[in-house]
Amino acid sequence: MTYSISKLASSFFAFLLLALLISCSSDSTTPEANDASDFIGDWQITAFGMTEKANTNNQVDLFSVINNFNGNVQFSENGRYEFRFGMDTTIFQQELGQYNIDGESLLLTEDGSSENTVITYAFSNNQRTLQLQDENSSFDFNGDSFDEPAIANITLSKSN
Repeated sequence: MTYSISKLASSFFAFLLLALLISCSSDSTTPEANDASDFIGDWQITAFGMTEKANTNNQVDLFSVINNFNGNVQFSENGRYEFRFGMDTTIFQQELGQYNIDGESLLLTEDGSSENTVITYAFSNNQRTLQLQDENSSFDFNGDSFDEPAIANITLSKSN
């Protein structure tokens, strides 16, 4: 299978722009409403996979498809976030915007947009891991330049 970097970047970017559902484990806890301190810092992408909805056996691990894949999200104290996605030291996707906490939801507003992306969140591993799942994603599994409906799964680990 052949995967283009731009399609992978688009899929990941779409993943962040859609409302995400968090896949919670039994040791998960949700921070108190309006407590942004748990988000502040640098979060590294440690796992990112796509599963085709029509054939759940068809899965892609982006870490194995893209050599030297890396990505991170930074949340700052001033309510800003920055998302980066790339290979080695080359960043080929970046998003900047504002974030707010609304109860158990993280609201992201990309610079230049007036629409919020709502992410339901939960933490595990003493607030150092976020497990995210997007049931409404898409990905080109067969290399035909058309995306198929997919489930995106991502794990972020806090690095500071």
